[in-house]
Amino acid sequence: MSFEFPERLWLLGCVIILGLLFLWKQRTYQKKLAAFGHQKLMEELLVGKPVRKPFLKTALQLLALSSLIIAWANPRMGIEDQEVEQKGTDICIALDLSNSMYTQDVKPDRLQRAKLFIKEFSKQLQNDRVALVVFAGTSYVQMPLTTDYSAVDIFISSVTPELISMQGTSISAAIEAATFVFEKADKGPKNLVIISDGETFDDNAEKSTKKAVSDNIRIFTVGIGTTEGGKIPIYGDGGIELGYKTEPSGKPVISKFEPRNLQQIATIGKGDFFRVEDQYSAKQLYKAIQQGGSKKYGEKLYANYNSQYIYFVVFALLLLAVDFFLTSARSERWSRLNIFKHSAK
Repeated sequence: MSFEFPERLWLLGCVIILGLLFLWKQRTYQKKLAAFGHQKLMEELLVGKPVRKPFLKTALQLLALSSLIIAWANPRMGIEDQEVEQKGTDICIALDLSNSMYTQDVKPDRLQRAKLFIKEFSKQLQNDRVALVVFAGTSYVQMPLTTDYSAVDIFISSVTPELISMQGTSISAAIEAATFVFEKADKGPKNLVIISDGETFDDNAEKSTKKAVSDNIRIFTVGIGTTEGGKIPIYGDGGIELGYKTEPSGKPVISKFEPRNLQQIATIGKGDFFRVEDQYSAKQLYKAIQQGGSKKYGEKLYANYNSQYIYFVVFALLLLAVDFFLTSARSERWSRLNIFKHSAK
């Protein structure tokens, strides 16, 4: 037998303490009784105060309490192992960390909105493996393929453009990093999701996309920002806004969303193009990825336990029922049956 919540069994120690307190109280009572005269004689005189019945009632109550505590810990027996086939797909998310992602043409800014999108997308995953790549002028694998979706939230919350010193928007670098992630993956569907404002001057993006397609990698792009664009804030230590990025002439740099670049990559990459601002884009993206099929990762072993708590609950109720019919003082019926009668010598 095993317990689902074994930490709850420590409450059985409280039952022992209650039992010891009762014994101490009864011992004190017996000493006071003996102080008035011969103990056997006093027991005969105190007809309404049975001596043994309190012990029986307390034992029943403590045993019932113990049984309920064991039931609360959920005892389990009859373990049955079940093998469940796992199917899913490999997904690599590439997040743009160029300085232009600080632009506030969408609220609170492009980067934070992209992070919210990724977190919403990760909620859709079902037995899929996911990896995270960050890129700007170069790229880094932030998280390898994993089914630990909580890790996605942890890693994505900490990334900022300051992580990458070489700025720019090299989509080809993101594709190359994703290709490296998929190198050790089994054969089967591989999907790259690039999240960016599309503001890139990467001449190698098309070539890298075609190479990825030849490696059986489908590329989806997710755009963020507005075509009107906005200024690019500059932040100092502690996240304090110091001003805006400017051109050599002193004019503020305006970063604009460039959907055409992302649409072209998605078309060549046999994928599709989505917008972060769309309410259901995360669900639609995952649905599009699923249409590419899935692969078997293996079988996962599950242990199926049969809970036995109900037997302890029933046992406790039976004990309490017996306790209910026992009174603290002897009824006339009990007296006629001489159950509690003591012979005086």
